[in-house]
Amino acid sequence: MEKPINLYTKSSIISIMGHKRFDRSEIYSQISSFLKTGSYNKHQIAEATKINWETVSKALESLEAGNFVKKDGNKYSLKAEFYSNPNALLGLPVTKEQETLFYELLKRVKELSTKTLNRTFLQKILISIIKKEELSIPYGWYLFGQCCVSKLEFDNDYKSITIHDKAILQTLKEFDKYENTDQLMEAHYKEEDNDLYLTKLSINKILKEKFTEQTLDILELQIKNIIFKFSETEENKDLFIYINGFYSIFVRLLKLSIEELESIRLEIYDAFKSVWELIGTYDLYNDTKKSFNTDTKIYYDVRKESLLELADFYLFALKEHCPPFSKLDPKLQKLRDALAVRFQ
Repeated sequence: MEKPINLYTKSSIISIMGHKRFDRSEIYSQISSFLKTGSYNKHQIAEATKINWETVSKALESLEAGNFVKKDGNKYSLKAEFYSNPNALLGLPVTKEQETLFYELLKRVKELSTKTLNRTFLQKILISIIKKEELSIPYGWYLFGQCCVSKLEFDNDYKSITIHDKAILQTLKEFDKYENTDQLMEAHYKEEDNDLYLTKLSINKILKEKFTEQTLDILELQIKNIIFKFSETEENKDLFIYINGFYSIFVRLLKLSIEELESIRLEIYDAFKSVWELIGTYDLYNDTKKSFNTDTKIYYDVRKESLLELADFYLFALKEHCPPFSKLDPKLQKLRDALAVRFQ
């Protein structure tokens, strides 16, 4: 008998998440593009775009909330075209001018650098230059610290720009003192006074090494610190279900032996990464929302929807390793049952 295929492997889940993320942005773009031709009701939009009515309805709600479309009676018309930029994080609507300036600067940094720079070094160097030269290139906090919204992959057809050579050379010299990425990130977080990202760095370091009693104590404290250092707002309060959930699961896991915890260290790391990506994605949206002429919450919501499902997957898988709750003393259980009946 053939072994059944497991559809819930890590690679398949990530593949599904990525596909759904693309589809949602494509749906918004298709509806937005169709509405350029006039004003239509949901049925007409669904028929023209070949997207089912329920999906069209939900997409229109999001587009209306994002101020991309307006509703008049039962018909919708376009206010601003939804555009998902494939060269930008979250598909954010970086303008052609901003994108060109970024890639010209990136190309010149690579030309002037005497050594190959990894992605983290490149990002931090670019941010430093952008700040010094007060360039209109959008950037914000995201996963590994401050980074540019435009992705680092670029077409070599862009020319390089020489007007900022002095700042580039000065910045490259300043960054020579950092021997590795961890050292760079720690210095960057301290310089920017970002305790949240320093805490994340500490957690990552612990999860990459073999557990000890001491590191497990520090890890519990640092995971708890994430809850207090990530500021809660109306826009991100739903994320705290996952942040608190991860902490609760980890506390239960601490009842296991060190050997048992070590055997699932990678799974703990994956679960934490899925929660951290929710935090980092919100930070990027929150830091950059004033950099664009349109409401960018819809871009955040599209990405968040996929990340929530991914976090659900990893947290549920990690929870399966938790020891069962210990049974209450029979007398205490009897008292609890009596109180429950009394206050029904």
